[in-house]
Amino acid sequence: MTIDEIELTAEEAVELVKLKENFNIRNQKSPASKAHRTNEIKIYSMIFDEDKLPLPKELKENDEPLKGYSGPELCSMQIWLIREFWIHFIVEENDIAEIEKNEYNSWFWNLNDFASEWLTKPRYYYSKAIVYCKYLEWLNQDKKQGITNSELALIAFYNGEKVLRGKNPTKLYQEFKYFEFEPNRTGPSDSAMKNKNQIKLFENVIRQLSGNARIRAERDLSELKKNITGAIFFERDLKDLKK
Repeated sequence: MTIDEIELTAEEAVELVKLKENFNIRNQKSPASKAHRTNEIKIYSMIFDEDKLPLPKELKENDEPLKGYSGPELCSMQIWLIREFWIHFIVEENDIAEIEKNEYNSWFWNLNDFASEWLTKPRYYYSKAIVYCKYLEWLNQDKKQGITNSELALIAFYNGEKVLRGKNPTKLYQEFKYFEFEPNRTGPSDSAMKNKNQIKLFENVIRQLSGNARIRAERDLSELKKNITGAIFFERDLKDLKK
């Protein structure tokens, strides 16, 4: 199962939205938004990368600030546990049910034996790993070549995110507000080329969505195609009546 296919719990979804909203607020205040995004990616990538952020041999609860790290307030033990859960469940794709079963000599049994005081909430570090992974994925979306404001706006809309207006409304904000109105998502255009481009836009967006967000986008695409077909037949009937 890939990170895109992992469904978030309600609490995990709320935490992810808060991370994105907080970044958007800070990014709009930044005079160099691209550099700000690049720095944010660097910070959160360090959580998962031993080469970028080596941990001390003795994992501690109250560390001095780790050199070069300025991300979420995590001690070395917490970062190590996030990495362990990330490797075991996301990279190696093991079943999360292992946590609930906690069978003798399983991976989680042995981890719990080593750090039981840190694992009173068994899913906690798994949740952190998923949320931070999805946040990094979202941060990197802007860096993909060819991604348009229309795609970003629709992705935000279907993921239940908000695009903030700011003092000077951006094109992304304007696109987002445009797509909030359902007829602008599912209504046919008066041009065959525009209809074709709208379908292609939805197909590109759907490939970048998962779970309920993907289902909602697929429903809108289906409705759009149905409305385009209906408009074509209506125009043909109208022409026949005029003959």
